[in-house]
Amino acid sequence: MRKVRYAFIIVAALTAALFVLNIFMGSVRIPWREVSAVLFGGDGVSDPAIRFIVVESRLPGRHGPAGGSRARRVGPDAPDLAA
Repeated sequence: MRKVRYAFIIVAALTAALFVLNIFMGSVRIPWREVSAVLFGGDGVSDPAIRFIVVESRLPGRHGPAGGSRARRVGPDAPDLAA
């Protein structure tokens, strides 16, 4: 049972580390102070493009690459996008 607990802790820590690394790394280099200002609501963001990159591109969720208004529903109750 202890091995399972340690394995779970290690996997959780690695997942958290990769999540943070995903936010900080990318094709556009953004200093960690700018990223932390965006994440924690500080006013130290010098360029609005940085806020857009961090929030819209690098953070998963409603506005991230896989969700939100960009995701399409399928099925009989899906909206007709051809009109």
